[in-house]
Amino acid sequence: MSQCDERRPVAHLNAEPSGANIIDHAWTEQRKQELLDSRVRLTQLLVSSIKASPQPPRVFVGSSATGIYPTTPEPNNIEWSESSPIPTSDEQHAPQPNFAMQLCRRWEDAYNSLDEPKTATTSTSSSSSSEVTDSAPPRSATRLVIVRTPPVLSSRGGMLTQVKLPFQLGLGGTLGSGRQLFPWIHIDDWTAFVELAIKNENVRGTFNLVAPEIADNAQFTKALASGTSLARSLTRPCYTSHSRSIDVPVTAALWRPSFFFVPSFMIRLAYGERAPLLLEGAHIRSERLADTGFTFAHPAIHEAMAHLFTNNV
Repeated sequence: MSQCDERRPVAHLNAEPSGANIIDHAWTEQRKQELLDSRVRLTQLLVSSIKASPQPPRVFVGSSATGIYPTTPEPNNIEWSESSPIPTSDEQHAPQPNFAMQLCRRWEDAYNSLDEPKTATTSTSSSSSSEVTDSAPPRSATRLVIVRTPPVLSSRGGMLTQVKLPFQLGLGGTLGSGRQLFPWIHIDDWTAFVELAIKNENVRGTFNLVAPEIADNAQFTKALASGTSLARSLTRPCYTSHSRSIDVPVTAALWRPSFFFVPSFMIRLAYGERAPLLLEGAHIRSERLADTGFTFAHPAIHEAMAHLFTNNV
């Protein structure tokens, strides 16, 4: 790998060149190794290149995931922010980390090794994060920003393109109980923060890049299917003749109902070890984004979903 130089920003934002999601394929041992290589190994190579460069980049923005936090099938009174200590498997009464949590921790350890002395051979814990304004300068000349990303909503790719077909057919519905919390972010907000992180020299450390509105799976399903709680009237042509077209007002994201639900046992049978990614969630918030001056253009799930599909974003 050629050395990173000329003080250009470096961003490691797409974990896999194919664009495959962590949930797309069964977690065989081979698949787990592919996920580790695409995230941990590649990050280690980038960090080594940055450290070896005589002119390291001024900023390194790296994507992690909110999967680093423990999840539960039902909402509880636990909130996770950037300053929350992340439990480890050797702690008493700590939840046993699943593969996704282990992957994220090793991924962030690889990022955080950037701020270790060059002679270091081990990485530090990923549970700590710097303040927006640090009194002590970082060890590295490269400013490090880690973006813990939830599912990014876009009508052109990612999660929504995988799940929208059943909804378009009127067959969409909640997963399991529908009470599992669903952190999310609109693609425009995600892109805007990454741009801010590159340009703003005061932004460093780890950030939970999650939308302010907390949604559960049932609320997400309603927003995707019909947007019934969105007070916004949209107009589209539904009939066209040689002389005229008739416009019918609708209020929707995909303009489809959602009457169905998928039982938990079916998801467990179909997804196996990956099932908690669909059946469990966590209350994740950010206590650091406000200090950067960042504001969300799409903080609410119903408005965000309608914007995505009416503007083909």
